[in-house]
Amino acid sequence: MMFRSATKCYFLLLAFAISFDSLFTLPPILIHFGINADLFYKFFQPVCHQMDARSFHIFGYKLGVCSRCASIYYGLTLGIFVYPLFKRLENVSMPRTIYIAIPLVALVVDFSVNFVNIAQNTFVSRSITGGLLGISTAFFFVPVWISLLKEFSEGMPSTKNNPSRPSLIMSHSDRKDYSQNEK
Repeated sequence: MMFRSATKCYFLLLAFAISFDSLFTLPPILIHFGINADLFYKFFQPVCHQMDARSFHIFGYKLGVCSRCASIYYGLTLGIFVYPLFKRLENVSMPRTIYIAIPLVALVVDFSVNFVNIAQNTFVSRSITGGLLGISTAFFFVPVWISLLKEFSEGMPSTKNNPSRPSLIMSHSDRKDYSQNEK
């Protein structure tokens, strides 16, 4: 099948991540060349406040998302890119939860101190905490992605080989065999 190779799964994910990043990076470039980019900004509007003062800029125009969101997305792409330097693609074991908990807590604290007026977070703190969360998320996302694509590509296990785990998609003969095994 198409995605039996972990490498193929990995490169597909990397291509998706780069494509997604281009969706919010492209608007200021389009505007710079006189092309309307409203559609890109509207696409990200439901998930990001897009405040000008809290956004990275290219050619003087803001990206389609704020600095925290951009850092999360760029960090995720960077994490996916460097993942093979730290783990084999065939190794789909999950890292310890602490590796995502620490960056997540840091981001929540950075957000919370500003939200409850304890202190003012900064452009740099939002970018760093977002980037760290994005990078760490990649180390959880890559193995899940590879496992899912390989499973879908190889098909669900046959009910004939494992009657205790029925497939979501069964042929008519598989249904008969499964129902006989249940009796």
